Amino acid sequence: MPGPKEPKTEEINHYLKPIVDELLQLLMGITILTFECPAGVKVRAALHMVACDISAARKTSGFTTHNSTCACPRCVRQFTRLPSTNQVDFTVWKTGCMLRSGRVPVRPQKGISWKIENGVRWSQLHRLEYFDLVRGTIIDPMHNLFLGTPKRMMERWIKERLIDNRKLATMQAMAETMVVPMDYVVLKSKIRKGFPYMKADEWKSWVLVYSPILLKAVLPIEMFRNWISFVDACCQLVKPSITFSDIDDGHKFLQEFCTECQRIYTPTILTCNMHLHLHLCKTIRDFEPVYGYWLFGFERYNCLLKNVNTNRKDSFEVTYMNSFVQDTFKGDFVHAALTCPSQVPFLPLLAKLTATAQPSTSKNTITFPQHPFRLSVFIQAYSNPSLPVLGNEPLSPSTFPLHIEPPSAMSDVDYPHLLDYYKVAYCMPNLEGYQHPSSPFSFVDNQIIKLKSINLLGQVYKGCKYASGRGSFVQSLFLGSQGNNRLAYTGQIQYLFLHSFTPPVDNTELQTRVVYQDKHVFAFVKWFQIEHDHSRELESVDICSADFIACDFE
Repeated sequence: MPGPKEPKTEEINHYLKPIVDELLQLLMGITILTFECPAGVKVRAALHMVACDISAARKTSGFTTHNSTCACPRCVRQFTRLPSTNQVDFTVWKTGCMLRSGRVPVRPQKGISWKIENGVRWSQLHRLEYFDLVRGTIIDPMHNLFLGTPKRMMERWIKERLIDNRKLATMQAMAETMVVPMDYVVLKSKIRKGFPYMKADEWKSWVLVYSPILLKAVLPIEMFRNWISFVDACCQLVKPSITFSDIDDGHKFLQEFCTECQRIYTPTILTCNMHLHLHLCKTIRDFEPVYGYWLFGFERYNCLLKNVNTNRKDSFEVTYMNSFVQDTFKGDFVHAALTCPSQVPFLPLLAKLTATAQPSTSKNTITFPQHPFRLSVFIQAYSNPSLPVLGNEPLSPSTFPLHIEPPSAMSDVDYPHLLDYYKVAYCMPNLEGYQHPSSPFSFVDNQIIKLKSINLLGQVYKGCKYASGRGSFVQSLFLGSQGNNRLAYTGQIQYLFLHSFTPPVDNTELQTRVVYQDKHVFAFVKWFQIEHDHSRELESVDICSADFIACDFE
């Protein structure tokens, strides 16, 4: 929207009206002519949700502001004011509050003043009779969990001298010794400076990674335990794959956190955002895991839009679409190069992208499996460790890097473990090593292709020598000896590699198995010794020994 200021509450409807006009037209359907269908294709569309921060959601969907006595857009609770202040009192926490209905208010006639009742104003979105504004105006998890409560709690602790500059410096020194996962932002100097200008992804790193470690020594134990309830809630609710039980657990932790905040701190600590914590579970139940709709991606697009070079005059839309189309064709070009039987036409480009460009006939070219990758099968294998996983199952085409190293010989120290793995995984105890094979079909080769990294649906894994160990620490689930207990083992990936192995087809036991391809993908992991120190069990922090256990086929 044009600046220099954001529109006022009564002005937002002027911007929404043309959008709603088009949405009403799209609901009935419009015909779009395409190259493949000159007669046209009928397209229909409907509004699915409204995702904003608290203040923008109030204006867009016609709810009163967050400091009104009808502050909650989800329930009908009437709040009071704190004594001698204009601040709303959010100290009453109830789980069984009556939710609002999505009933459309009557629009005032021209010349008649509009009276706000039950915290609802007229919005142009009310013209969409199919859209439930109460249910469809979501509580954005990014703003609700990572841009509101963490910042407010940190400001309170610093204001009350619970955390001073000396403690911030100590926390920063400890943070610099931590190895943070690949998909979390490293807080380089923000902690020492008192968390200035923190973005949502930085607060996310603070909540989920740094704070359980760094706050234990600086906060009173009661406040620290209260904060851990919030961390536990975030861990449950921001999972990429979530169950209804996870949602219930996350809601329970948030309820405990809010209730304890009311007891430990003064009432001014509680905000409308913290009240909305108790309604967040409903949003997740309605719209599934938070990765599909939280505003991290939209905020990133805002940053991209700001960086588009324009002449600051007009035609921004044309400039942006030109850039968008170019990026789209880049993806098509790369896809064509990867799927082309011969990569010779693309060698000049690949030579610029990689150190050495190899044609598709090279031994170190990754071939994709004949069977397609299926997300449901991948998730089932991840969630059920009792399913046999051989390492040759289809993976997403985006898993492997564009450039890979040529084959090399596996270390004679590590090779026996690979041989033992195949013996156990394929139930073939008669497999032989490459040194003295008695048959050309019953031995395991020692030629492997090392990978710098792999990307499993956005989660990047690397060997320990890359990126200072980031992405190399993992935790894996194993079944206990009785087959019923899940045991979590923590380890560090030494290196990732590909290995080609085709089991003998005349093996009777193998005929009952499904063999997708002969190329297996492995991570050579060293496992830390199990430490029986449960002093950090409250924070869900496992303490591992710095020593590795002896390597074997696991």
